[in-house]
Formats: sequence, C-alpha cells, structure tokens
Amino acid sequence: MSKDKNNSKNMTTQSYKQTIDESENLLEELSKIDGGQASDDNLNKSQKHNGGHAKGLAAVSHLLSGVLVGAALGYGADIYLGLAPWGMVVLIPIGFLGGMLNMIRQLSDDE
Repeated sequence: MSKDKNNSKNMTTQSYKQTIDESENLLEELSKIDGGQASDDNLNKSQKHNGGHAKGLAAVSHLLSGVLVGAALGYGADIYLGLAPWGMVVLIPIGFLGGMLNMIRQLSDDE
C-alpha cells in the first residue's frame, strides 16, 4: 500500500510541476505578444486592491487599540485608585478619541 501512496504522491507532484511549467510558458508567450504590459497592469491592480485592505485593517487596529488601552488604564485606575466605575467611564471615551485621532492621521497621511 505504501507504494501506491508514494506513486500517487509522485503523480500529483508531477502534475503540479507540469501545470506550473505550462503556466510559465503561457505567461512568457503573452508577455512577448503585448510587450510585458499585461502582467504589469495586473500587478498594479492587485497592489491597489491589497493596499485598500491593508489601510482598512490598520485603521481598525488603531481604533481598537485606543479603546483597549483606555479600558486597561480605566480598569487600573478603578482598582488601584478606588475610582470605580469612573476610571473606565472617563478613560474608555478618551481611548476611543485617541484611536480616532490616530486613525484619521494615518488615513490622511496615505493620500
């Protein structure tokens, strides 16, 4: 049975290699036809598309980190200074505003 498994793995690996080789050959032929512009255009489109996701994720992380830092500081103030619940009531909105400010700064710098 192990021979059958090894044989099927080898066949699968060979078929993948053949598919990759065929794809590379096709890309080479297409780049010869259009002077390499098609691959450059597709690359630029994918970079723009991925850039939008990265900007959105960074913006959300700035906002979330501000709220979490505010909550942690508020909880610490409640416990150590005995201000319950006012530490969290005051510091969570301050963290939210700080996160919003960082998010706006980052998004305005990217443009």
